[in-house]
Amino acid sequence: MSTMKAAVVVEPGRVEVLEVPRPTPKPYQALVKVEACAFCSSTDVKIAYGELPFVSSYPCILGHEGVGTIIELDAKVRHLAVGDRVLRPPAVYPGEKLGEFFSGWGGFAEYACVIDWQSAVEDLQMRADQVGLWPRLHQKVPADMDAPGATMLITLKETLSSLQDMGLRPATRVLVIGDGAVGLGFAYWAKILGATRVIVAGHHEDRLQRALKFGVDATINSRGKSLPEALAAGEETSESEHFDFIIDAVGSARAIEQSVPLLMSGGVLAIYGVSSHLEATVDILRLPVGARILRASTDEPRVHQQVLDAWRLGLLKLEDFYSHILPLAEAPRGIELLRTREAFKVVCTME
Repeated sequence: MSTMKAAVVVEPGRVEVLEVPRPTPKPYQALVKVEACAFCSSTDVKIAYGELPFVSSYPCILGHEGVGTIIELDAKVRHLAVGDRVLRPPAVYPGEKLGEFFSGWGGFAEYACVIDWQSAVEDLQMRADQVGLWPRLHQKVPADMDAPGATMLITLKETLSSLQDMGLRPATRVLVIGDGAVGLGFAYWAKILGATRVIVAGHHEDRLQRALKFGVDATINSRGKSLPEALAAGEETSESEHFDFIIDAVGSARAIEQSVPLLMSGGVLAIYGVSSHLEATVDILRLPVGARILRASTDEPRVHQQVLDAWRLGLLKLEDFYSHILPLAEAPRGIELLRTREAFKVVCTME
């Protein structure tokens, strides 16, 4: 049996790079040689420490922000070709196993597979409405985009599509809670989409400085303070600030509860962050007239070309959205750098 290396959560709190079975393409699948995979600074760390409610089977192969090149096709594949570079290839799909290994979305591996769902639909092997989200995420990226940068497309597509879905419009005021890659992705796109004032709240001065380079109007350090207190203490903010959109990018019950008085009439409080202990209590009678709270959604496929165009036009510098590149062998160190907040965003390369 052929094997490969992969980053495996052996048990909560223990990540190792192990030899695992190499996947074999099934009908309508293509084999991918993975080039790089980025850690999701929230989800992957939570999986690694057993804190994500819907991933609880171990050992599991970690990762869902990868990119790779197709090297082999099943005979039934027609919409993919050898040499295509694709996003989000998993070594093992959610709900399946690769030998003894479960799926933690399976992107941190030397080889993976993607599904040609279009050919399967054309051959009546599945209905179009039965195609799940995951196969639709295997979108192609340009040959001249570097691999670490390509992994950043995923976060950027998630945040752009989420802002569109929550109805962000020009000439609005936006508060983003969270100074990680997701938070800064939201802030970046909010300015691109025409928000007149964008403020990022976070706990790390180096990340807040990074946000300012993205063009946000102000940042506040809310470490040890409530959001209203941080706004009052900021050099370029005030306690009278109110917002059309407040986006919780970290999954903080405290931040959600403190956000309600900061909403304008008709404002939106969007909750994007995921946490196993998120139990916020909001008095709906304190909501301003017309305000609403929503669970933020994403639609990566819809904005794929839009993000590629922004990169082609020079609006996006993908290298601005990560801080460390490590070899796959150092994946456990990458998790630790994120857990201790020493890294902003970590990418592992397979070679």
